[in-house]
Amino acid sequence: MFEAVGFTGALLSIIFWGTYFVPMKKIKYFDPFYYQFLMCISIFLTGIFLSVLFHAMVISIYGIISGIIWTIGNTFSIFAVRYSGLAKSSPVWMSTVVLVSFAWGVIYFRENLNLNYSIFGILLMIIGIFLISYITPVSNHFNKSYSIRGMIFAIIAGIIFGSQLVPLKLSKSAAISYIMPMSFGILIGGLMISLLKKPKIAKGMVLSGSLSGIMWEIANIGSFFAVTNLGLAVGQPLTQMALFISVLWGVLYFKEIRDKNKIFKLIAASILLFVGSILLSFAYR
Repeated sequence: MFEAVGFTGALLSIIFWGTYFVPMKKIKYFDPFYYQFLMCISIFLTGIFLSVLFHAMVISIYGIISGIIWTIGNTFSIFAVRYSGLAKSSPVWMSTVVLVSFAWGVIYFRENLNLNYSIFGILLMIIGIFLISYITPVSNHFNKSYSIRGMIFAIIAGIIFGSQLVPLKLSKSAAISYIMPMSFGILIGGLMISLLKKPKIAKGMVLSGSLSGIMWEIANIGSFFAVTNLGLAVGQPLTQMALFISVLWGVLYFKEIRDKNKIFKLIAASILLFVGSILLSFAYR
């Protein structure tokens, strides 16, 4: 029963974390910090609504810390994309998330796993993530020094993202009671960063930013259930298969990929991701 809830949560995270940037792709020029601010407000309001709906209006310092951690990680990811591009930086931070969350689960929380299955599954997922990164063309306007800087920011973002739900494990809270405090922490972090960066306001981005925030929050809640029921070492790495969903959006909806070699790489990467995820599911015991 608990395993089914955990895998269902991971599936929600995969679908919605792989989709929440779709509204953003329809906007050509925007201030990323303003977009993040809109997302933070939307995440907070969605969190309040769901907390009221499920009678889980709880404030927890652990949840607030998780929310602030996320905003810091998201800021580093913005700079990673700015210096190296999304196609090059996102696989780096996603792979780092897989490794860091797995390490937290196995080394610190001593989660009971079959290491043969889990380590092999983790390796296959990382290879699949990097293979997908070569499907979409990387813009050549990034110079070498900027690219290296972007990779450093991507690694830092991955370390932070891979640690954002550690407070949830430490708090031993029910997943549903974590919605409100983390949403509140994200709002606090978003406000602090906006005050520092003073982003340019654009009314045309409100709907897109709000939709992205709602989808991100649904995925985030799914990750709560995945981590609570499957552990950090299995639950959070599974959610990083969201990269596959985002590539599918690019292929099927935005028609970004038509080259046969790239489609072959997509199929190969998909197989690796799915085999890796299946091995991880076998590792949980």
